[in-house]
Amino acid sequence: MPRKQPRSSLPPGAPPFDPVLVRNLLTEFTCHWRDQKWRDFGLDTSNEANTVASASADSEELPPQSYSLAARIFFNTAFKKRLKLLELWAKEAVRKFNLLQE
Repeated sequence: MPRKQPRSSLPPGAPPFDPVLVRNLLTEFTCHWRDQKWRDFGLDTSNEANTVASASADSEELPPQSYSLAARIFFNTAFKKRLKLLELWAKEAVRKFNLLQE
């Protein structure tokens, strides 16, 4: 028999995410999905070189980007071209590793 209420993987009690951040994420995803800014939502990181704060559609401050430049390049690459991108990165990594071994 099906359960009346499905089990959640989230712990009971307070919501695990700030409701304002969830609203901003949903606004960016729903209204501006082609800009890919919704992919930049995440935890605050101390690496300022990879984080950029931006403003949401309703001019509120958004959290810093949590994806590295490489991740953003990967996400913004067409699905059909991602394998070639990964192969290129793998070849480059092997070449750099071999230089370190010399």
